[in-house]
Order: sequence, then structure tokens, then C-alpha cells
Amino acid sequence: MQVLGWMCSVAVALTTLYARYGEMTSPGDWNAGQRAAFETGSRIGWALSVCWVILVCATGSGGLVNSVLSWEGWLPLSRLTFGAYLIHILVMVYDVNTHRVRGYITLYYIISKFFGFCTATYLFAFVNALVVEAPLLGIEKILLKKR
Repeated sequence: MQVLGWMCSVAVALTTLYARYGEMTSPGDWNAGQRAAFETGSRIGWALSVCWVILVCATGSGGLVNSVLSWEGWLPLSRLTFGAYLIHILVMVYDVNTHRVRGYITLYYIISKFFGFCTATYLFAFVNALVVEAPLLGIEKILLKKR
């Protein structure tokens, strides 16, 4: 049963990811009904695929996927992720608003912006974790100490 679940989950996830490739490379291939069906079903399909992975890992039947997702090396990055989520838009808006001239979009430009945004975002998230989150966690531990 698990093999069938994994096969369905992977098939739906890959379909959700790659179904629009043809439409993106040559626009106009899909009619309005096909677009509506994809937009409606893709989010549900992706959510069900992720739910399957969560369910299998939570019940201890995840195998290799569970061991990769529960690796302790992800812990430092996971603690910064929410802060990075909150900060990344500020980094990108700052970058856009400080340009004085228009730039040409090339592959190199996109790659350098991506790595620059990631680096700056996680650097600011780390500073946020040290300056805001850690002191507040200490205050929370003091205030909510069991008696």
C-alpha cells in the first residue's frame, strides 16, 4: 500500500511541477479549460503529495525520506527560516528601490541576484535571531517558569 502511495504522491508532485513546461515554452498551447483545470487541481494535488510525505514520516514509515528530512544538520537553518521569510521581501524591495538605472536581465544577473538575496536575507535573519528572538526566548523562559 505504501508503494502505491509513494508512486501516486511522486507522480502528482512531478505532474504539478512539470505539466506547464510546454505552455511556458510555447504559449497558447492550452485553452482556457485546460488552464482552469490545472490551476484548480495543481494546488490540491501538491497539497495531497506533501500530506502523504508528512503522514508517512510522522508514522515512522518514511525510510530514507524521513531520515533526510529529520537530519540534525537542518536545525540551524530551520531556526532561521521564519525570520528569513519575514525579511526577504524587505531585502528585495530595498534592492529594487535603490536602482537608478534599468538593468538587462541575463542568466548571470538572475543567478547573482538570487545568491545575493539569499546571503543578505539569511545574514539579516541571523542578526534578528541574535538580537530579537534569543532575548525574547530568555524572557519567556523566566516568565513562564514552572513553580
